[in-house]
Amino acid sequence: MKHEDDSIIEYRSTFTRRRFLRNFVVGTAVSSFMGRGWLGTLVADCQPVQPGAGILRVNVSGFEALKNENGSVRLALNAFTLTGTSNAFYPVLVNRGANNQFFALDTRCTHMGCVVPPFNATAGASV
Repeated sequence: MKHEDDSIIEYRSTFTRRRFLRNFVVGTAVSSFMGRGWLGTLVADCQPVQPGAGILRVNVSGFEALKNENGSVRLALNAFTLTGTSNAFYPVLVNRGANNQFFALDTRCTHMGCVVPPFNATAGASV
């Protein structure tokens, strides 16, 4: 970098390659003595959830449509349009069936990528 009087000013980082390697080696040694490798600590929260049945807790009384059989609501955690969403998380569709059974579905249409609307009991379909 040049200074006003055309002299060159040299900037040196205080975090050198040698310092990085030393911190990395010491950190790895300390974490292994603590009973868990650093990679296990780092990646522990990044593991995918096993597919299968999950639990979605919804206060049914907070949604008028879910008080009746064939009621349906779409719960959105992120902004979306009918043509899709800007992120990986589509809204969740909660449908109420007979005998107080509830069904939670992903609203992502697998062939068009759009957001599926709630179930319409009059039409007998999601329209």
